[in-house]
Order: sequence, then C-alpha cells, then structure tokens
Amino acid sequence: MRIFLKVLMIIWATIWIIIGFGVYLDTPEQIESDNIFFEKEIKPSVDFVENFKSNNNRLPNYREFYTWANNYYNDYSGNFSENQDSLIGEGFFLHKYIRREKDVYEEKDLPNFKDVDWATDYAIGAWRGDWAEYYYSWGKEYDGNNYSWHSGLFALIAMAIVGILPLLVWWCYNRIKKKK
Repeated sequence: MRIFLKVLMIIWATIWIIIGFGVYLDTPEQIESDNIFFEKEIKPSVDFVENFKSNNNRLPNYREFYTWANNYYNDYSGNFSENQDSLIGEGFFLHKYIRREKDVYEEKDLPNFKDVDWATDYAIGAWRGDWAEYYYSWGKEYDGNNYSWHSGLFALIAMAIVGILPLLVWWCYNRIKKKK
C-alpha cells in the first residue's frame, strides 16, 4: 500500500509539473494573443472615438458609436429601434462604449471608474469570456490581461508546489513517525 501511494504521489507531482511547464512554455503565445486581442477588439473602437472627437469636437453618442460598431464588428445585437440614445448599447455584449457607470461589465470593475468626468471621458470595454478588458480615455491606458513572463513563472511555481505538496507531507509524516 505504501509503494502504491508513493507511486500515485509521484504521478501526481509529475502531472502538475508537466502542466506547469506547459503553461510556462505557452507564455509567448498568451502574450501575443493578448496583444492581438487589444489590436483587433479594442484599438479600432478607441481610434473611432478619438477620430470622431477630433472631427466633431465632442464624443459620439451611443447611436453613432454602435452604428459604427455594428458595421465594423458585425455585431447586430444592438437595439437601434430604441428612442432613448443611452439604451441603444444595452444589447451589445462583446464591445461596449462606456459613457456611464451603468455600462460597466461587472460591479467589481466599478472602482476603476471612480471620479470619471463622463462629459469628456469614456472607456471602451471588451468581454474576454471570463473577464472584461478596458481602455480608459482619462489615463490613455489599457487595462487587460497583462499576462507576462512573471505570470508564466508564477504559474509554473504554483503548479509545482501543488504537485510536490503531497510528497512533502508524506516525507514530513514519515520523519515525525520515525522519531517516535
């Protein structure tokens, strides 16, 4: 039974370490994927709003933005029959033009929008499936996945610890048992 448990723990550790190395080795692809997502999903919207603002001395309203997004992203989920401009974008899910706190994807993201002057500022949001990524006009910054080599290394170390922990507990248990 003891040998079976040792073999099982070694298999467990090996699997977790292999997964950790896989995640770590996938880091360049994840970083590239994040960059591509920004370039394809957020930057075009930011460029549209900035060009509109430059040409018209104001931010686009929801109808103007979502008409453009409807054509650019082929996202036909908006309700253009809505008379009230601020309600047009409520049907859009992937790409959001954020001009008020109600437009923010999740409540946990609200602190990032504290003290925003919605008359002059905006945000562009995009849903990634598990989280939202944003561009904030007031800081001209992108808040995305921010995956890096440090993230990959951290994942590798965390998975190695998960894998090795049962072996470590087994070793400590046997040391204590032998001292008695």
